[in-house]
Amino acid sequence: MGTPQQPTERRPKVLTRAGWILLTLLFLGAIALDAFFSEKGVFQVWQLEKDYVELYREVEKLESENAELEKQINKLKTELSAVERVAREELGMAKPGEDVFVFLDESDDDKDSTQKPEPTQE
Repeated sequence: MGTPQQPTERRPKVLTRAGWILLTLLFLGAIALDAFFSEKGVFQVWQLEKDYVELYREVEKLESENAELEKQINKLKTELSAVERVAREELGMAKPGEDVFVFLDESDDDKDSTQKPEPTQE
């Protein structure tokens, strides 16, 4: 008779191959979800890029408007005819001896008829 063989203890496997694959897929899925839906995810970056383009266009538009206003300011500072034009068109002023004729649209008549005339003081 030989030496008795001792039964070898087999430890149960913690995870099988399928378990490791499942665990790896869950881990990669969590990373993918974080990459797409987190605060700094892909969708958030796309939205921020879109907002950036809109703001950039608005800045360009405002800079263009500012340049135009600067031109108007310089013209009003240097040209008497520009000041006269503004006084005539926007303020309704006239030179002494000139008559001013104001033509109203029908839509302006409707607005004026609903307003009470201001009393004049003599």
